[in-house]
Amino acid sequence: MTDEITARGIILNVYPQGENGKRLDVLTDRFGKLCIFASGAAKTGSKLIGALRPMTAAEFMLIRGRSSYRLHTLKVMNTFEAVSTGDYENYCLAMYVLETAGYFSQEGMPEEDAKRLLNLMYLTLEKLGELQPGLPGAEQCAEKRQPAEQRTVGQSTAEQRIAEPRTVGQRAAEYHAAGLVTAIYELRLLMQEGIASERPPVDCTANAEALWKRTLSVRLSQLFSTAPVNGRARAECENPADADNRDRIDADGSDTGENTSVPAASQETFEKKDAESFARAVGALFKKQVPHEFRSLKVLREI
Repeated sequence: MTDEITARGIILNVYPQGENGKRLDVLTDRFGKLCIFASGAAKTGSKLIGALRPMTAAEFMLIRGRSSYRLHTLKVMNTFEAVSTGDYENYCLAMYVLETAGYFSQEGMPEEDAKRLLNLMYLTLEKLGELQPGLPGAEQCAEKRQPAEQRTVGQSTAEQRIAEPRTVGQRAAEYHAAGLVTAIYELRLLMQEGIASERPPVDCTANAEALWKRTLSVRLSQLFSTAPVNGRARAECENPADADNRDRIDADGSDTGENTSVPAASQETFEKKDAESFARAVGALFKKQVPHEFRSLKVLREI
């Protein structure tokens, strides 16, 4: 006897299966991590051949058998193409996000935990895509968003950004690239697993401690947004995951935590040393709480 079921999820890994098939590890919102078989998916001309790759977020239509799941079809939600086709270092960090999610998930995990982890993955991958410095037209798009009268001849877009008032999140974006995004992901992941500490385990700058507190307390949908300025929320950029729940894996409001901000004294002075201090503290805690060698980080160290 078989059942047809639907679940949203993100593909963590893809393996060959037989002559023309594929085997997928998928973190789903309803059932946790599943092993799914896709018969004929590797055949030339298969409609699934381009969609079945790590990082693909989709709605999966599955046939559940006695001991396995078979893929019937899927509806792609996001492929995070900016990450998969951009900077290789960022791509390795994205694979690290998938690898850690696989480490912390299993089949039959509580549905609320699975949804929370999926949303954290989705937002992190999306943010890594936004931080790609080498995408064609990125600088031109940034200049188009700024009114012409505010642009100075001979002044680069980056120089103009540095000259503007900066919130803690915007300052961090100037320095961390993908590294600090990954550290924020790690700390939030530890919090969701119940193994984070309220304070950094090593000495940090005041701004790094403020960012630590914010990462643990802010709503998940606002994790990579800037802190409020003068009492008003001000985003680094439009985030589809915040603006429209249809772009998120989970649309039932599973965000947790209070909408708190970084102390005002920290907002205008967040510097590179603060980003490095935060990442170092998160790394120390993560290494202590998760004694596992992740392959993607090993690859990143070798390149």
